[in-house]
Amino acid sequence: MNESQLYAIIETLKTLLKRKGLKYVDLAQKLGVSVTTVKRIFSEKELGVGRLMEICDVLGIRFFDLVELARNDCFPEVYLTDEQEEFFAESLESFEIFQLIHRGWDFSRIRDKLGIDKVAWQKVTRDLDRLGLIDRLENERVTPRSPGIIRLKTKGPLARVVHKDQHKDFLEQTFEDPPSDQRLYFTGEFHVAQDTLREVVAQLESISKRLPHKAWRDEMFSPSESLVPLKAVVVVGRRRQSGERSER
Repeated sequence: MNESQLYAIIETLKTLLKRKGLKYVDLAQKLGVSVTTVKRIFSEKELGVGRLMEICDVLGIRFFDLVELARNDCFPEVYLTDEQEEFFAESLESFEIFQLIHRGWDFSRIRDKLGIDKVAWQKVTRDLDRLGLIDRLENERVTPRSPGIIRLKTKGPLARVVHKDQHKDFLEQTFEDPPSDQRLYFTGEFHVAQDTLREVVAQLESISKRLPHKAWRDEMFSPSESLVPLKAVVVVGRRRQSGERSER
């Protein structure tokens, strides 16, 4: 690890500490060292691999994930297996918990949001561990095995269950809410050339790929009170003519 890489990792660690509301004294207590030692780690860049792994454990982040955050704004995309999607399609609450775990939430925060108790938490995390999605640690802590942005198969079992109801509720809310400069709604029917259609789809696809990466970084680095919930549904394509059958 060269000096510039180490600098980027340490700056990322400082940001993550601030994001989680931890001070040097808190980190020192969790690591079992003095505050002076922690300050020396961050000021004099005395950070070995072993100590780095310990800090990652405290922050609930994998070393690979930390390196990706320090290096750039892009993160790997994670696709669930058919078995995993089928499990979540039968247990949407487990999928919601998994999504929160994937976003770095711990048990206490998920408990406060969803109202689950320790018994329910342990059952769900055992299932997620069995499916190869998380690792269970001590004191109810867990960490995702494959950090990144979760992508659902377009015609997979989970997308059919999740997206249909979610998109319906979201569109109904869009019509009911008053106008806002933080919301965009657009609909229309057009006749365009094939090249125009391909161009529009490519541009919207580019936006749809950038947004999850930006959201991931915001959740990792920005104070939670500064974040606002955002939902986006983008659908562009040929409209079927009367009597034309869809491709399945």
